[in-house]
Amino acid sequence: MEKSGLPEPSHRAADEFVSALAKGQGGAVPSLLPLLSRDDWKLRETTIQILGWIGPAAETAAPSLVSALRDSAWGVRMQAAFALRSVGVSRPEVISALRALLGDETWIVANAASMALASSPSKTMPVLVEALGDANPRVRRFAAHALAEMAQPAEAALPQLLDMLRDDLPEVQLEVMGALTKLPPSELRGAVPILRHLLDSPTLRCVAARLLARKGEQQAVAALSTLIALMKSPFGIDSCADGAYGDVSAVGPAAVPALVRLLDHPATWTRRNAVIALQRIEPQTPESLQAIAGVLADDSLGDNAQQSLGEIGANAVEVLTGELSSDVAVARRRSAFALGRIGPAATAAVPTLLERLSVESGETKGAMIYALGRIGGERSKEAVPELRRTLADQALRRAAAGALARIAGPAAADVVPFLVEALREQVKDACPQPGADEELRAIGAPALPTLVGLLADESFPSKLAVLGLTDALGSEALEAARPILLRWVETDRSPWALDAAERLQRLDGTASPRLVEIFANATENTNPWSRLRGAEGLVRASADELLAKPILLELREHPFEAIRLRAEAALQRMNSSVPPASQLSR
Repeated sequence: MEKSGLPEPSHRAADEFVSALAKGQGGAVPSLLPLLSRDDWKLRETTIQILGWIGPAAETAAPSLVSALRDSAWGVRMQAAFALRSVGVSRPEVISALRALLGDETWIVANAASMALASSPSKTMPVLVEALGDANPRVRRFAAHALAEMAQPAEAALPQLLDMLRDDLPEVQLEVMGALTKLPPSELRGAVPILRHLLDSPTLRCVAARLLARKGEQQAVAALSTLIALMKSPFGIDSCADGAYGDVSAVGPAAVPALVRLLDHPATWTRRNAVIALQRIEPQTPESLQAIAGVLADDSLGDNAQQSLGEIGANAVEVLTGELSSDVAVARRRSAFALGRIGPAATAAVPTLLERLSVESGETKGAMIYALGRIGGERSKEAVPELRRTLADQALRRAAAGALARIAGPAAADVVPFLVEALREQVKDACPQPGADEELRAIGAPALPTLVGLLADESFPSKLAVLGLTDALGSEALEAARPILLRWVETDRSPWALDAAERLQRLDGTASPRLVEIFANATENTNPWSRLRGAEGLVRASADELLAKPILLELREHPFEAIRLRAEAALQRMNSSVPPASQLSR
């Protein structure tokens, strides 16, 4: 193989190398272009990938990328289309070359060309509308695919799309329906008769039924029998059929009787999807709610029913309250958990929960306790005496302590030791009993001495959970923790130094030289979050902005949105002249 100076892109070292080269932005383009004429197709492909990563700054490479669209290696053609999508699809010669590639014999290349054309609707729409009438069905298919990838296909394409939907090859019709999905129902009324006709096609009926259900308005019910039949299909045979349950609910209340019948289907997959579809029906009907509640005691569907009713929310409170008196304990338990998930909106269930609290036992009583704690309110305070008695029951102590904290607040300070033990388990075992942190927060100031003690307790498995609680309790709590925070920042290699430095800076409104040193050290960390926090600390301290600014500029392009937004905010705080992120090349 010819030696190129570029390693193969499949290796990690190569990835790091080409990524570093791409960061050189437009300055790297002149040295890259000669590599496109080498005989080694892998080298050409890798070079084009780098140009794509450089983005709009590689615009001078567009003519060479257009030439690469005619390369003999399909991988090179595909990467050239992807690179042009990144560099920019605006020049007429680029659009024309991509249009020609829609008929490429390798479908993945044609697909890449369609994606590139879809990236610039204002420039490419006329060309795509023209391509819909091409004699080559592959061109028509991928032109329709490009329209399907756009956020809003133009109205100018609609007449031609409807003609293709009525009379074209199935693979083209499928792409047309994908494009029509993006249009509002009011513009698709002319498609409804065609979609109804396509329900008879074994190849097209699934996509046609799902589109008709979502966009057919009053005619959506015509898709119901097909969707119900698709829901009965074995799982994993047809991905379209596997998702049919997601569109049945769009038919509305008219779908309820058919979905209720599906709850008796022998396949668990089908029955579970029927529960989900019933949950999504809008508006909810008494029949749909009662049907879901009716399977709360079912071994295979009960947990799904509990989750669905909890997600439905306030509209499900009445039927769930009725199920609290069920003869089946597991139905009562799941109803209570669902009510707890609904929270304060389930206040109407509190009287029944209070009645059941004194007569239930074991897990079912634990569910009643959970619900009362999560619902809260004045009426739930009537449960406090029974909850205090329940603290003697080791199996229910954790639930009772949490409910007392939520209901009684600071008056439940005596349950702090139980909640601290639960917090230990929560942070040690990845939250098997989540909520202890919320409950300690509900108790508030009376829990503070114990929390400060946990910060000093070397055996406690995670300081971050406690620091989060002290943050929530405000500056008074952080001030109480100051001696420990100071110890952490003064200790070399303390794992909590950065966390402590941030909080001390927040308390004092400034940063000592030691805090600035900690922030600067954090910018050298390989973890992007640590680097971001270090740079933010330097910006807040108005210290070493020359170090902070390049890091923030880099992190403003990070894949994680939260990191990008925080980096942008820090840059704005610096009052720099850096342009908005949207103007930077990606």
